[in-house]
Amino acid sequence: MPYYAEVDGSDVPVGVLKWLRIYTDITDFDATTEPTLVEVTSTIDQVEAEVNGVLSAEGYETVPATGTASVNLLRGYVEKEVAYQTYTQVYGVNELPPAVKAWHEDYRAFLSRLRRGEQYLPDQQPQSEDEPIFGIVRHPERDDTFTFRWQPRDWDEP
Repeated sequence: MPYYAEVDGSDVPVGVLKWLRIYTDITDFDATTEPTLVEVTSTIDQVEAEVNGVLSAEGYETVPATGTASVNLLRGYVEKEVAYQTYTQVYGVNELPPAVKAWHEDYRAFLSRLRRGEQYLPDQQPQSEDEPIFGIVRHPERDDTFTFRWQPRDWDEP
């Protein structure tokens, strides 16, 4: 069961379909379509695992995210990336419309912003921001009586 991607009662990822309907004739996923429902569900699991891995590495306590705003944010990125991967599976990477390329670039940029700490989930902050483990401690100043310095650049005190 996907955490972020929207699915209907029969586990069809309707959120992914809404993106694919813009550029394709794909209207449903089942055991006979290309790609099959199992393949698309597997892709959703992979993309969500990647997102959850980034969130975990960045210090988020609740992974997968559970807050409504966070889930809505992640839903958009996950569904667009799954739609991109599904599109490339069906049509290949050589025939990508610019908007479909943008789905993937937007997803990669989002993960990059999360990794660099330039973006946070709306409902929670990484634990490292709330409870710092390391602090910056200035080295004690040296005693000039016992420390010989050859040049002024050797001085590290103000």
